[in-house]
Amino acid sequence: MDPVLLDMHTAFAVYRLPHQEDHFLVRGSLVGALAADGAFAIQRFDKKNKKTTYIQAEEVITNASWRIETSGQCPDTSTDKAQYLTAAQSTIQALQNEQMEKVVLSKIKKVDREEQDLYELFLELKNTYRSAFVFMYHVPGEGLWCGATPEVLITADDAQVATTMALAGTQRDKGLPLNQVTWGDKEIHEQRVIEEYVELRLGDREIAFTKEGPETVKAGQVLHLRSIFRMTDIADPMLIANVLHPGPAICGRPQEQAMEWILNHEQHEREHYCGFIGPWGITGEKSLYINLRSMRIYDDAYVLYLGGGLTKDSMAESEWNETELKAQTMLAVINKTMIHE
Repeated sequence: MDPVLLDMHTAFAVYRLPHQEDHFLVRGSLVGALAADGAFAIQRFDKKNKKTTYIQAEEVITNASWRIETSGQCPDTSTDKAQYLTAAQSTIQALQNEQMEKVVLSKIKKVDREEQDLYELFLELKNTYRSAFVFMYHVPGEGLWCGATPEVLITADDAQVATTMALAGTQRDKGLPLNQVTWGDKEIHEQRVIEEYVELRLGDREIAFTKEGPETVKAGQVLHLRSIFRMTDIADPMLIANVLHPGPAICGRPQEQAMEWILNHEQHEREHYCGFIGPWGITGEKSLYINLRSMRIYDDAYVLYLGGGLTKDSMAESEWNETELKAQTMLAVINKTMIHE
């Protein structure tokens, strides 16, 4: 089969579910409401000013190859380390003064783009990060996005059973059995904050749930702490997604104060980063994922979005190093698929 030709005037999404082999190419109209035959959902980080967009599943092709004609020069520059450290230290001071409990601070890292074949880059992500949701999608006017995220926002099945998770903490995978990995107080507290947030939001809606965890899980070259929440008799799982978004794993706590702090102290717009994405009703699948370990693709550059959760016990330099570690997920694939003369 000849490659499908894609361009920057078309809305499309390509994705591979965790632990699966097949990937799906979805093309269709951009709509503001969920289509009866399924759609690829896209929600930005700032849900107050940007409502969920759906790429209607008018065409779904399994395991298609494709070629993409990109356009546009990157207007961004990488976040300066000194600038990041100043913002992080200011945030930590505010946390120590009990203005907030947690803030997720992010940065961007611009990487020059050479002649990478984006289809080959997607395949490399797919083969390297088998436990992640691997994606590449385009919204006209809002860019081409790509990544491999480990974090589920919500999944649902036909029996009206919905699942969400609390995932936090990051450390390098040193090859130990997962049940022998130890965590510091900071990471344990960070993950517990997210657990409490999910419990509170579900409790506010009087939604019964069971919880499993926390346990250590692997995502690429790093490890995280994760707990799983299961809910039954859920009539509208998409409603729960919007109740939970944006949670403390990507924003902070309390949510409104953390969001305001982020908007005032980050020098870049997050756009789709830390929003949620995923197939809803396509081939029977209903699953949404947080847009993490991701980048926006331009003609001349990749812009990686990288964040980390700060608490009163955080150290600015360590937080910078954590974001550099997280960058390796995408950098390894970019470097491997680079075309050398």
